[in-house]
Amino acid sequence: LAQVAEPMPRSPPGLSVWGRSCHRAALDGATAVAHRFWDGGRRRGTSFLSAGSLRTHSHSASLQNFIHDRTQKNFCKKLSPFWAGSPRSHWHSPTLQKFFTNRTHKKFCENCGKPSALLLEHCSFCEHLLSDEQIRPVGRDPLVTSVLGVTGTRPSGARFGAERDDSGCFEELHRSFEILVLQQRQFPCGQMHLLAVPKGTCYDMRQLRRKQIPMLRKLRAVGLNCLRSSLGLASKDPLPPAVCGFSYPADYNHLHMHIVTPPFKNLLLFARQTFYPYAEVEADLERVGVVRPRRIADSADLEGPFLKRLMEVDRAARSGPDSDSSAS
Repeated sequence: LAQVAEPMPRSPPGLSVWGRSCHRAALDGATAVAHRFWDGGRRRGTSFLSAGSLRTHSHSASLQNFIHDRTQKNFCKKLSPFWAGSPRSHWHSPTLQKFFTNRTHKKFCENCGKPSALLLEHCSFCEHLLSDEQIRPVGRDPLVTSVLGVTGTRPSGARFGAERDDSGCFEELHRSFEILVLQQRQFPCGQMHLLAVPKGTCYDMRQLRRKQIPMLRKLRAVGLNCLRSSLGLASKDPLPPAVCGFSYPADYNHLHMHIVTPPFKNLLLFARQTFYPYAEVEADLERVGVVRPRRIADSADLEGPFLKRLMEVDRAARSGPDSDSSAS
């Protein structure tokens, strides 16, 4: 381009009039083609090379290098370059100087051994402080093995590799072709803690779509029926208050609905940054067809009223059996 921008060179000596005319025409044509590509690339915001290659390349003036769009991407500086598109599926540990994914790694509580999502800072069962040093590979997920009908397994990172029988982690209450209902025996967060699990392949809440609303309604109905049977209630007796919802990111690598009755062990499971009540999930699926995870900053506005309601339900359950009985 620098040569094109310079004054037109004179024709070589010894050429005839016809030869000088052909030489000047060739230079004029090359100049026009070069300026056409240069102007087109400048209008499209690309380099001279990418002007004729459909924006597949880009030249970085600061890096002094050509970059192919297939192998390199330009991430927005306002977002974290690794998890900008999926803010909760990955976790960066400044302490360990590594990236982890919730599918392959969890934080295992050193006090009780419960697996927790990577972004959690406290165990939802024993309230013990969690740190990045407690991140371990998931191994064989206990909920997945329960769906498959396998017993006696435990995640490889629990108790930091210590041998422990996991056969009493879940108690099976219902199994059908579509639905599995388990009672959380090892880490219950309330008086009764059930997990209603679809047996179809579904990793987490973000994979739900509008067409699966009937399945979710059936999942909740079967779970509440198992709750009624576990409490020894007749079909006409009212159910005690129960909190139904999903965790995202979850502690286990399979979609499951929590059904928890008061009194609660603690309220860490219901933190709004990770807990999505059933009513909100169903409303999002009906309205937009997917469940959009809320930003952590937006969860603070919903935290107070929701936890206040749960505290009132917990207080009423501890005061006596004459409390309000309604499932949420």
